[in-house]
Amino acid sequence: MTVDARHNMPLQTINMLVVEDNEHDFKQICRAFRHCDFSVNIEHCIQAEEALERINKQDVLIDILLTDYKMPGMSGLELAEQLLKQNVAFPIILLTGEGDENIAVKALKLGVFDYIGKGGDSIFIELLPEAVTKAIQSYATQLALKESQAKNERLSLALEQSQSAITIVDLKQNVIYVNFRAEQLGGYASDEVMNHNIIDVFSKTNKELDIKLMWYRVLMGRYQQCELKKYSKNGTSYWVTLSMTAIKGEQSEIAFVLVVEDSIDEKRRIKQLEDDIQYRIETEGQLRESKEKEKKVAEKLALKVEELGFQKNALDEHAIVSITDEQGNIVYVNDKFGEISQYSHDELLGKSHRLLKSDFHPDTFFHALWRTISKGDVWHGEIHNKAKDGSYYWLSSTIVPMLDEAGKPKQYISINTDITDSKEQQKVLETMAHYDLLTQLPNRILLSDRFNQAIAHSKRSDTSMAICFLDLDDFKPINDSYGHEVGDALLIEVAERITTTIREEDTVSRHGGDEFIMLLSNVVSILECEKLLDRIIKALAEPYMMGEQEINISASIGYTLYPSDDEDFDTLVRHADHAMYQAKLAGRNTFTRYNAVEDQQNIQQLSDIHAIEDAILNKDFCLHYQPKVNMKTGELFGVEALIRWQHPEKGMVFPLDFLPVIAGTSVEVEVGNWVINEALRQMNSWISQGQKLEVSVNISAYHLLSTSFLEELSTALANYPAIEPQYLQIEILENSALGDIKKINSIIKTCQDTLGISIALDDFGTGYSSLAHLRNLAVNTIKIDQSFVRDMLDDPDDYAIIDGIIGLADSFNREIIAEGVETTEHGLMLLNMGCEEAQGYSIA
Repeated sequence: MTVDARHNMPLQTINMLVVEDNEHDFKQICRAFRHCDFSVNIEHCIQAEEALERINKQDVLIDILLTDYKMPGMSGLELAEQLLKQNVAFPIILLTGEGDENIAVKALKLGVFDYIGKGGDSIFIELLPEAVTKAIQSYATQLALKESQAKNERLSLALEQSQSAITIVDLKQNVIYVNFRAEQLGGYASDEVMNHNIIDVFSKTNKELDIKLMWYRVLMGRYQQCELKKYSKNGTSYWVTLSMTAIKGEQSEIAFVLVVEDSIDEKRRIKQLEDDIQYRIETEGQLRESKEKEKKVAEKLALKVEELGFQKNALDEHAIVSITDEQGNIVYVNDKFGEISQYSHDELLGKSHRLLKSDFHPDTFFHALWRTISKGDVWHGEIHNKAKDGSYYWLSSTIVPMLDEAGKPKQYISINTDITDSKEQQKVLETMAHYDLLTQLPNRILLSDRFNQAIAHSKRSDTSMAICFLDLDDFKPINDSYGHEVGDALLIEVAERITTTIREEDTVSRHGGDEFIMLLSNVVSILECEKLLDRIIKALAEPYMMGEQEINISASIGYTLYPSDDEDFDTLVRHADHAMYQAKLAGRNTFTRYNAVEDQQNIQQLSDIHAIEDAILNKDFCLHYQPKVNMKTGELFGVEALIRWQHPEKGMVFPLDFLPVIAGTSVEVEVGNWVINEALRQMNSWISQGQKLEVSVNISAYHLLSTSFLEELSTALANYPAIEPQYLQIEILENSALGDIKKINSIIKTCQDTLGISIALDDFGTGYSSLAHLRNLAVNTIKIDQSFVRDMLDDPDDYAIIDGIIGLADSFNREIIAEGVETTEHGLMLLNMGCEEAQGYSIA
């Protein structure tokens, strides 16, 4: 049967196999999908054996399997076990009316995607569509992860086979990767440099290079390159071109630093050859009295080039050599020249180098080149050429004039090396540093630079500039329904439509996700600006064809003007962002100008935020420490740091009265950093007194996801070297962790693996929606929320919840601690249930 809640809306269909022997429960499952945002094609089997047979015969199309646990014959758990052993290509959800946590643990350990208790009909109906959607999306994510891992393996192979020496360094300056060429060039095995500080590594090979200065410049976004002499492990010297660049992550944060070294001993040997050839030319002037003698000179020089060119101590096999006469006609090429140009010797001799012209360089480039060599001076540079088959290549070129007795050029020797690969690599790195990899639009770094140029132009020309913030309306449901591949394709198309609609002097940048920032220069009037914004709105509202699927989406735009508004870039973007939200409130698919008067309603909030900022400066905040105790041994092993505001007029202010005011702002990050640093200061003081205690601090999801979080946390720890990192614990709320599990889990892993600190999931049970979430979060400790602990002696439901949480924590190897334990009775009960650690003022 097909359950369709879409009416006439053409959305995707999910093919579901339901294994359920109870007719009432099956009808409830069907009912659950009548009012969701997608249609479901449901196939029904009464017994597990029937389902297994149909799946093995492949006569049923399945995106997801829902199976009851308890059925006659084979149970749902046994069915799931058999199917998972066969590596079926769909997720499985186990349904049961018994609510046994042991069954849940067994199911999840087997690989069942989720476990849902049928419970009350209304709750079951509400949970089921969301659980199915999440299971399918998560399963697709796992498949994408496997594909990504395969891509990473291919990338690793490419790095290992690169002719450049490549070193990757993390933000703590530790080497995390070296390729085979790097080992070969320097003579140091990978295990001799891996996890070593890059500055220490370079000091072994070159003591004069200021690698620290280069490092800090790279972290400031500046590409660094130099030539230097290095020494290998056995003492042999060699020359390299060294480049350093910062590689950024998805949120434009610096992820790591890439160091690339290319041997340039070849270039230095070529320079020696140039000097040798020039000397020989100058001593053979007596041979240049006639055309015949010039021919002999060319032939002799050609022999000299061949003689020198293929001897190891002069010029190796990679040199590309040609000789031209005074009119620029080619009289000699070596084999390498023919190989890279794909022309035979006969096709080249007597021809001009214009045969290889790619139209990359302007005519002025070649005019300047000829002015240099026609005066008898040597020319160095890079040339972009076109081969016979139409392909392009780059040469690092040195052209040496051969002078007659009067000092005038009669012939020219061109000695070249192929630098196509390094130019392509440089192009990729520059793109990564300044452009969004998905849409190829300028990123925030390049946008900031364009803004500075635009504002300078506005001041000179006395014109206005518009800063616009664009956000797609309801992009997330499209991403959720059609997948990230379609979502990415849609973003690329959106970027193209905006680019083709704005003017040549304007700039559009992808701000992240489905947000874009536009800089519109030379705005003559508000009317002109809004006409352009209207064209953008209409262009984006046109249907998008993603394969055979037609998708419709709209956009909301907020804008503000310079100089009538501020001139600070971040302020202007923020004002445009505020105006964009007003456009959404106005009905979406429109644009709104920032209005400072209407924005006054936020003044009170801003005033409160400023008061909190002042409280930080005035040291009005303090930390209270709530004890953590091992109830079995009576040991005080740690504390939780709880912030309080000692307000000069209101007295003691608790967190719930001021933290919501700063939620989602930079001040929230500032307060979070203050808590971390103050807790570390207190820990350091206790250590000096001989007391080691674990201290946990609460961090909001916004702070955790901020681009500076890991760097600032690392710096804070470095300020107190006496503190062992494992004694600091970061607590995050469960409902916050459920917001973006992938990103938060990545940060959690970095905290654990790189910084050595532990993570606790606070208030567990209050934001719970699926047992699978706990498995996906790499937290060390689960904190049972005090709301369950408080009533556990009288409320069987709270008791059952705590018992289930303890069982899950044990199954997934997580530590467990109960909050708000204030009586002996509560403590004894928790001990009997298997929870040994508790937190509370009275219990200590």
